[in-house]
Amino acid sequence: MYSRVSAGKNGVMMSPKRIVVALCASLFKTPESEEFVVDIHNMIIHPYYHRNQHNDIAIIKLKRYVKLDGHHLAPVVLGNSSLEVGNDCKTIGGIFGVRRQRFGSFHSMLLVNVELRPFDECLKVKKSLMAARPENEDLICVKSTEKQMCTTDFGGPLFCDGQLYGIALGSINCSSPDPVFFSDVSFYNSWVTKIISEAVDHTRPFIADRFSLFSFIILMLSIV
Repeated sequence: MYSRVSAGKNGVMMSPKRIVVALCASLFKTPESEEFVVDIHNMIIHPYYHRNQHNDIAIIKLKRYVKLDGHHLAPVVLGNSSLEVGNDCKTIGGIFGVRRQRFGSFHSMLLVNVELRPFDECLKVKKSLMAARPENEDLICVKSTEKQMCTTDFGGPLFCDGQLYGIALGSINCSSPDPVFFSDVSFYNSWVTKIISEAVDHTRPFIADRFSLFSFIILMLSIV
C-alpha cells in the first residue's frame, strides 16, 4: 500500500523498522499536517549508482522507530516475480504542480492504471539511456492508460499484483503521454537483503551533500 508522507515526499513501509521511500524537493515551505521528521543516522548508496539512469538506490538508517498508522504509512511487499510486457499495474499519479485555489493545496494523489511496455519504447524517449539494452533488468518501461493524468511523481511507486515493483526514474514530464522508465525494485532484492543483514556501516559519512535524493529508492532502518 502506498502512503503519502508529506508534500513532495512519498513513502511505503516494509515494517516498523524498514521503510521504502522516494525523496524529492518540498514544494511548499509550510509543512503539511502529514509531515513528520526523523533524523537519519547513516546512508549507503548502491556501489554502481548513476543518477537518473541506473542503480539509483540507497539505504539509510534512522535514529528511531517509525510508527505504522495504516493510513500515511502502511506495510508493503517487495515484488520478486517476473513481469511481462502488457501486464496491467498501477502507479500513484495525479495532477501534480496544480494548487487548488480554494484550499491552497495539491489535488489528492490517485491510483493510475498503467501498462508495461517494450524496453525500446522508453529508449526512444529517454535519449540518455540509448546505450542501454533490453537485457538491463534494472529498468521497467511503463505507459499510462489514462488521459489527463500524470503517470507518477518524482520517485513514485509502481505496484503490480499489490506488490511494489518499481520506482520512477528521474523527472516525469506530466504533459507528455510518452512511456517512462522505472527502476525495477525486484532486481535489487538481494542487495537490499545483504545490506539489511550486515546493517549500515556506522563509520561511513553521511553523503546527502554529494548526491541528489530526487529519485533514490530508500530503505530506512531504525536503530535496534
